[in-house]
Amino acid sequence: MSETSIGGDRDGRVGENQSLFREVNERVLEVTGVVGVPIWPVSFICECGHDSCFEQVSLSREEYESVRSNPRTFFVAPSEEHFIPEAEWVLQKTERFWVVEKVGEDGALAEKFDPRSEAERSSLEFHPRQQQG
Repeated sequence: MSETSIGGDRDGRVGENQSLFREVNERVLEVTGVVGVPIWPVSFICECGHDSCFEQVSLSREEYESVRSNPRTFFVAPSEEHFIPEAEWVLQKTERFWVVEKVGEDGALAEKFDPRSEAERSSLEFHPRQQQG
C-alpha cells in the first residue's frame, strides 16, 4: 500500500476507515458468540486506515478485549505499511499483529466513533417520552 492510498483528507478518511473496520470486527465478535462455542483465536479484519486493506489478523479473546479496553487503540497487520506515524504510535508488536494508539485529532475521532463508548451507546438507546401528570 502506498501513501497515496490514504487520500487527500487523511484525517477524516483514515479515521472513518478504522472506525468502520472496528465496527465490522465487533459484529464478527458477536457472530462467534452466537455459534454457541466461541472459537478462539478469531480472524478479524486489519484495522489500519487504508481503505484497500482487508488482511486478516488473528487474536485471542484476551488480546481482542485488551485492545478494545482503550477506544484509541486498534490492531493492525504486523508491518510498517499498516502503520501511519503521523497519526498513531505503536504500543505493542507481536508476530501476528501490532497494537497502535491514535493520537491528537485522530485519537479524539477514534473515541467519538468507538462502538463501546458510553456516549455512543446512550445516543442509540430508546428513551420513551415521559408522560406529564
